[in-house]
Amino acid sequence: MTTPRVQRSVPETGRDAELARLHRENAQLRQAIASHARVDQAIGVLIATYEVSSAAGFEVLREVSQHTNVKLRTIAEAVIGCLTGAGSLSSGKALPGGG
Repeated sequence: MTTPRVQRSVPETGRDAELARLHRENAQLRQAIASHARVDQAIGVLIATYEVSSAAGFEVLREVSQHTNVKLRTIAEAVIGCLTGAGSLSSGKALPGGG
């Protein structure tokens, strides 16, 4: 036997605002997942190229990000791009994504 669901009385404008907030949160979470995957791939590139641990690979990405004031995911995309020939880490060129 199931119990009936109790509907909360939420004003339509409040419901719309909550729905908009949930859509924004969903988009942010999707971006975070995609960024995390790119960072993991870049760490894999560093592990394969320089035979470092995953912790050391992440530390390299983090340090470059902090010292260049460029988002971590942008640094990760540049590392992956260098592997595929689509990016550059040289200081004379802009990183993909504009930071």
